[in-house]
Amino acid sequence: GSTYDFNNRNVGPDYYEIQILNKNKTTGWTAIGKIKIDKDNNYDSRKADKDSTDALQNSTQVKFVSSDAYQAIFEPEFNSDNITTGQMQVLRDYKHYYRLVAVKMTDDKRENAIEAVADIHINTDGTEVPAYAIRDITDEELMRCISLIIADAINQAGINDSGNATTDGKTGKFTINHPGASKTIKWGTEGNDYQHIFRSGLPYNYALNMNNSDYIPEEFVSPFIISLAEVEAKKCADWNKLYCLPEGNITIKNELNNTSYGLKSNLTFKMGEKITTLSNKPKWTVTITYNSKTLSVPTDSANEEKFKKIFPFDIGGDHKNKVTTYKSSLPEYQSPWWEESSQGGN
Repeated sequence: GSTYDFNNRNVGPDYYEIQILNKNKTTGWTAIGKIKIDKDNNYDSRKADKDSTDALQNSTQVKFVSSDAYQAIFEPEFNSDNITTGQMQVLRDYKHYYRLVAVKMTDDKRENAIEAVADIHINTDGTEVPAYAIRDITDEELMRCISLIIADAINQAGINDSGNATTDGKTGKFTINHPGASKTIKWGTEGNDYQHIFRSGLPYNYALNMNNSDYIPEEFVSPFIISLAEVEAKKCADWNKLYCLPEGNITIKNELNNTSYGLKSNLTFKMGEKITTLSNKPKWTVTITYNSKTLSVPTDSANEEKFKKIFPFDIGGDHKNKVTTYKSSLPEYQSPWWEESSQGGN
């Protein structure tokens, strides 16, 4: 039962909120569930209330599954592409932080309410960190996660007029080689494990610090470890511009020891088409295959928008400079891959 005194002093929350923080998004701590309190009997139910929790689903894209006195179960609401863009989205960061908040209403307005936050922490290697959950992801989500890694790795490495361009990961390195006086491209991890680092920060952290000139992006290490032998093809690049990545067969592992995070099969990836004319017009085509499923955009000059929703990269753009910080002109930092507007956080 509750230790609050609702009768004599009218002290205690009106209800509890189950809140989630997703650092892929800029919305901060967001309520995905409510626990009702029976004030007349000075008692909280200790279970998420279905009706009030279901009412949050439209804005959060998080579905309430079930609850008892010990746990509440939620799952993402998926769209027709078998991905979610809601509060349980997985892109750069796969962790979803959670906490319990006691809410005391003021003037019947949530924005004026008094909050008491019950942060939950876990011990990791002797260090106390905010509690987080990791959910299963779909094959379609995994393909997009790997696609984002490749796009960011190319942006970080840049494309040289002549010679190797690389970016170092937590483990290994990603290489894109443009041999001198040619249009040949070689790319891969030299067959070694490569664990990517997102050095530009995360949307949530960036949004909270976007007005701070001293802001240093919080690096984030991807949970995915990829490896592929060097793949080579002619007529794929012109100076600092990339038009084609020949098909690579990518082995995926992870640091989570979780079969839903890339242990089902290899992934194949190819992008663009070889240069055939002096005009060098981009061919917005990409094909990604994983676990017998395929994400693809066929060759069509009108498919640029569809292409960038699968692979956030500007074919034919100038990649002379390495990009390791947020840059709004790159598809990687545009919707649906990045959120710019902040609604704040607690």
